[in-house]
Amino acid sequence: FAAATIENARSSIVRQILREEGPAFVVGTVGIGKTLLSHLLEDALIHHCRVIKMTSGRLSTRRALLQVMLYELGLSYHGLDEGEARLALIDYVTSAEHCPEGILLLVDEAEDLRMPLLDELRMMTNLMANNHPCIRLVLIGDRRLEEKFAHPKLESFNQRITGRYYLERMTKEEVRGYVRAIIIRAGGNVDQLYTEVAYNAIYQATEGIPRLINQLCGHALVLAAASEKHCINADDIAEAWANLQQLPMPQTTQPMDLGN
Repeated sequence: FAAATIENARSSIVRQILREEGPAFVVGTVGIGKTLLSHLLEDALIHHCRVIKMTSGRLSTRRALLQVMLYELGLSYHGLDEGEARLALIDYVTSAEHCPEGILLLVDEAEDLRMPLLDELRMMTNLMANNHPCIRLVLIGDRRLEEKFAHPKLESFNQRITGRYYLERMTKEEVRGYVRAIIIRAGGNVDQLYTEVAYNAIYQATEGIPRLINQLCGHALVLAAASEKHCINADDIAEAWANLQQLPMPQTTQPMDLGN
């Protein structure tokens, strides 16, 4: 589902990479679609260059970073010290025979990268062959990534960032369109499964965060199936959300019949 914020980031980054404009970073909150964006970028660019995807959790030292890259490229990395691993990587990416189109490096959870690793990545973006960059870089993380780049030690690297993209939450209209698109994709009856007020309830509960939308709607469907209900309304969404959050059940919108 091409929500505006993620689609704008995807198309802009693809254009930036193809035009060899320099490194980019993507910032977004948890559950907003950052990892999905990395998959979309890989799909869009895999036929234009070699693509390496990694997360910062696998990286603790410069040597580890270089070894992971060699591994992802199918190259030998066992027993190499840091300098040897760096030379092996440079020899490969600057070779017109082995890597004619260069490499796109997508680093997820980049906010956890230590300063030495960021410095190593900065140096990698300096590698050139025939006036073309050998390694193009996209860093993906939360707000801490942007804060990290404000550090004086990263001033040089910060100046080289040519694209800064901020993933925003879905609007109310996008939430409705997103849920309906999922229903259609699954073969459901889009006009009967959710009431219009249910879409508003989904938006209010999740504040437009895709991961929470997925969890909430999935749980609402499970509860509806268990109750043999064929249409989900706002109260059903409130019940599902309270259940997910382990909150007290919301009060019903209908007055209780206390009798005469």
